[in-house]
Amino acid sequence: MTSDSVKKRIFIVGAARSGTTLLQSMLAAHPEIYSFPETHFFTSTIPRQFIKRLLKIYGKKEINKIQTFLKRINSNIKEDCLNRRYLSTKSWAGCLINVLDQISLINGYQCWVEKTPMHLYYIPLIMSEKPDAKFIHIIRNGEDVVASLFEVSHKNPEYFGGSKSIDQCIRRWQRDIKISKRYLSDKNHSFVRYTDLVEKPREVLKQLLTKISIPYDENVLNFKEAAETLILSEERWKKNNKGNLRKGKRKFNTLFNETEKNYITRQVSQVDLSVFP
Repeated sequence: MTSDSVKKRIFIVGAARSGTTLLQSMLAAHPEIYSFPETHFFTSTIPRQFIKRLLKIYGKKEINKIQTFLKRINSNIKEDCLNRRYLSTKSWAGCLINVLDQISLINGYQCWVEKTPMHLYYIPLIMSEKPDAKFIHIIRNGEDVVASLFEVSHKNPEYFGGSKSIDQCIRRWQRDIKISKRYLSDKNHSFVRYTDLVEKPREVLKQLLTKISIPYDENVLNFKEAAETLILSEERWKKNNKGNLRKGKRKFNTLFNETEKNYITRQVSQVDLSVFP
């Protein structure tokens, strides 16, 4: 089978710690959808800055990163596109998507979901290569994202580029929400609010699957087994996505003092989330 056999390519994007893993696990439990652990294909091999992309050559270093991931998930695909250098970012992006296609096809699926939150920054590049690609943005309250990102980066600094300050967490959330807003009117982009997903998952998933033209299936509510296949052993911070849905205590209320909480609230309140459906 060729990449042309793939019917749907879906990317879940958004601010880190917004519930992207939870949504991915639910969709991966659907009998018609295949998914993989977080790939970081674009973020780990392609510069975010456009000017750097113009000068970039993609070769052995980048290919080794993709092959390391393939070995990690025990995928034995033999993709020809990983046997040569690339002088353009667009052609390399095409190779990355082709690899995802082949992983899905070799497992017997014609629809896949990829989830790396920071692929949010690569949407224009992905769309230039695959205009029919679908994107699902997950939107979460700024206070909760800041609290979760602050905590997880301090507990696992080696995986988050160091321990993040409160201001760094705020700016990250603000920047990512701003990017998501750019696609509000694009028919290939869907938006899911984290609180709705937790409080009324069946309703949210029915609406989402209808929009991306996939029939609803009750299996999406039984996502524990799917989550097990998506979370790598070192990703300790994702373990809560393996259990049942629950709200739990707000980290925001216990992690920060009153001065910090008031400051965070003032900063995130400057961003209008009411524009999201």
